Amino acid sequence: MIAKNDHSTENTLSDEKALLSIGEVSELTGVNTVTLRAWQRRYGLLKPQRTPKGHRMYTRQDVAVIENILKWLDRGVPVGQVKALLNDETFTPKTSPNAEIAREADKLKKAVMDFDVLSVNRQLSELTRHYPISVLEKNLFGPLTDFFSEQKSDVIGLCLSTWLTMLRHELLRCFQLGQKSSSKRRCVLVSTSLNDLHLFYGQALNYQAKGYAVTIIEGLDSNLFSLVKTIKSSNVTELFIFSEVALSASMKRDIVIIVDTGAVSVSLLGKCRVIHSDLFTNLNTQHVDKAVRKDVTSDSSASTKEKSEREQFQ
Repeated sequence: MIAKNDHSTENTLSDEKALLSIGEVSELTGVNTVTLRAWQRRYGLLKPQRTPKGHRMYTRQDVAVIENILKWLDRGVPVGQVKALLNDETFTPKTSPNAEIAREADKLKKAVMDFDVLSVNRQLSELTRHYPISVLEKNLFGPLTDFFSEQKSDVIGLCLSTWLTMLRHELLRCFQLGQKSSSKRRCVLVSTSLNDLHLFYGQALNYQAKGYAVTIIEGLDSNLFSLVKTIKSSNVTELFIFSEVALSASMKRDIVIIVDTGAVSVSLLGKCRVIHSDLFTNLNTQHVDKAVRKDVTSDSSASTKEKSEREQFQ
């Protein structure tokens, strides 16, 4: 069944019950508020109702429309051609999805290889305004990063560094713009190194879109236990640890203690989640794998320290 937006104009809201604010819709769909506004103003994809004070309010049908938009974007359809598809799935886009993505990638690639920083900034800003980060990561950022990574030359190596630097800056800018102190759900997102920060910021944006107030910490490869003691009194209940490589023994030991005491909920992100798939029997229920605990805390000095640190949570 095709979701359709039946609003012909922006109505004045008379009954606020069962309607959602733009922030609530953003949390439900994972699409940030800047992009939701762009879809309305520039592309006419959404027509929210308005409160007497002018605040946007959305129906459940609007949410269904947004989910349909995301489906087409994920297939690579340009945002400018989505509107026709919402009403008629037999509509044929003017260009193939792959061709449109390839064109955007070529434009960015050329700007990077020309070291045209202003052009790269402008293109990235435009893309992040009109597309969800998750769609860009899958269809554009990831493939372009792979392209530069696979080339073997000093010049392309410089291009890769330039590209990742510009991408990091744009994702961090988006993160800072989207941060809201009023968010009730608070979490801390930790990167264990200063590598792959573009992926780290992408994770931060994804959780931010889910309604979290996210605190990010870069390059923390030890003293995780001390961090948790600090954030425990700040209404932070969730800790996300991002790494593209294996965690250090001390980090694993700290995670075991933290999870076992129930101080905060801990989840692994990135490749380390696969590398350490046996660290927890179930990340959702927070049960620690006994074999791993024994392996991590087997020596007497580690066990003594673990006992001491565990007691500090009591």
